[in-house]
Amino acid sequence: MSGPVRAPAVLRAMAVLEQLEGASARHPLSLAALAARLGVPKSSLLSICNSLVDARLVRRTEGGYSLGHRVVELSSSYLQSLDEVHEFYSVCRALVPDPADTIHLASFAGPLDITYLARRDGSTMPVVSPIGRSLPASCSATGKSLLAQLSESELDARLGAVDRLPAVTENSITAPDELRRHLKIVRDNGFGVDDEETTPGLLCVGMAVPAARGAQWAVGITMLKARSGHEGLPAAVDVLRSVTSEMARRLGS
Repeated sequence: MSGPVRAPAVLRAMAVLEQLEGASARHPLSLAALAARLGVPKSSLLSICNSLVDARLVRRTEGGYSLGHRVVELSSSYLQSLDEVHEFYSVCRALVPDPADTIHLASFAGPLDITYLARRDGSTMPVVSPIGRSLPASCSATGKSLLAQLSESELDARLGAVDRLPAVTENSITAPDELRRHLKIVRDNGFGVDDEETTPGLLCVGMAVPAARGAQWAVGITMLKARSGHEGLPAAVDVLRSVTSEMARRLGS
């Protein structure tokens, strides 16, 4: 039986959008650069870019292309459609009305990646995890808490062909065997810790939202290590237990 039919033009358009993820109005990506990255003729690529510009998914400037405003509108609509995002904000307002540290909601974005989908800023914590940012699950507190919920067979399927995990800082875990050992500690503790593994100077703790069919969401708290240190972890864990338990109750998990 043949697989599902796919439209090549749509796949190329998606490839263009992915390449423009790091571009901006000040630093756009030229047509020539896009063509070189994607390995397609400029003439073919131009028609795709023109269509994306017409749809406001891409913005064209003198220097090239960057993502357009329509991407933001679609992203906002997607986030507003998620019950988990709605309940995250509702629970945080009820249980943590004036957080000192930033609280964020993350979910798997791939087998070994997480993406931040919501954030409640703390009064003393600068924004370091913008909504939409993706990170390796292996070195983020929320990612570790989600990986720790997987069965051994599920974890094997995700790590099976991986020789080295991506490093974000010099403290990131890069060896799959070391990650497996670390996840056992996360399971025993009930929460994951990111000790300057994604951003120097920051200490993060994450906890999965309980779910009968397997956790897909996790809540994390990011702290300035110089201010809170490891002494601040117990209080953060207590907050996470309250938030994740209440989210699970409201979501019927």
